[in-house]
Amino acid sequence: MKELYFIVAIIISISSCTKDKADQIQIVDTLYNVDVLGSEFDPSSLTINVGDTVIWTNSNGYGFHNVNGTTVTYPANLESFGNSVNQNWTFEHVFNTTGSYDYQCDAHVSMGMTGKIIVN
Repeated sequence: MKELYFIVAIIISISSCTKDKADQIQIVDTLYNVDVLGSEFDPSSLTINVGDTVIWTNSNGYGFHNVNGTTVTYPANLESFGNSVNQNWTFEHVFNTTGSYDYQCDAHVSMGMTGKIIVN
């Protein structure tokens, strides 16, 4: 009988720990998609929250592009993000700091291919 009480006590303990952990889980990450279309980012401007993820996609055969939001190119950006110029890619970045972030396609910045992310 002692073993039965011991097993029941363990099950109750595990159940309460699992419940406590489940009550603490919160979804804070929202995904935003930016398509690379011709010589523009669509949308070119987004307002998001800290912890949100932006996913850029260049998959429709629209040429060689990239996302350059580095602090070298944009010193006012509070964190760097970006990828290399290529064709058919997906790039994602989680924004962890509030602020305004500018970015560009290096191959087409002269054509106005720029964007902005505002993080609240």
